[in-house]
Amino acid sequence: GGYVQVREAYYRDPLEATDSLARVAAQVEPDTLLWNVNLDVKIAKNAWVKNNDIDAEWSGDVRVIRQRGQWNYLGTLEPLRGSYYLFGRKFRNLRGSILFDDVHEVDPSLNLEADVNLPIADSSQSSGGSVLSYQEVTVKVQGRLSEPQIIPPAWLGESNFIRALYPLEDPESAAEGAAGFLTGEIERLGTRT
Repeated sequence: GGYVQVREAYYRDPLEATDSLARVAAQVEPDTLLWNVNLDVKIAKNAWVKNNDIDAEWSGDVRVIRQRGQWNYLGTLEPLRGSYYLFGRKFRNLRGSILFDDVHEVDPSLNLEADVNLPIADSSQSSGGSVLSYQEVTVKVQGRLSEPQIIPPAWLGESNFIRALYPLEDPESAAEGAAGFLTGEIERLGTRT
């Protein structure tokens, strides 16, 4: 057991990489059931995750636990600033929290939001046709990491959100596939995280 005050930290591995601590542990001690960890980690600022998926600074208080060879985390992380990349777009001004509250497995609760510029069709123009203009949209990511949901603003709706992310020639196909597409992208992000 112990206490760690993080002054500066950087995590640059891809999120889908093997858990770095578990990898080091396997090299140091072949029988990983022989040792446990119980650390309170306080992060005031200056802890960065920088890779292809995310570039953000974090703060928080997290207990790092390892019992019988299994790692877990309890506590809260909050982004101080940063952005993440999803659907080939940059989501800026990341804010909210990640709550590690499951004592049985690492499956944090997500309550995050970020802003993204999307091409939105405006059909209210007097010319009768639709005009494409970019608009800043706030998108939420909520739920457990194992089953996260992307929630666009209510006025935009899920199908219009999909069309704005990936403008398709067939709008009906985009609307029909919106739910499945969002689920697939979030599952991909979740498995990488």
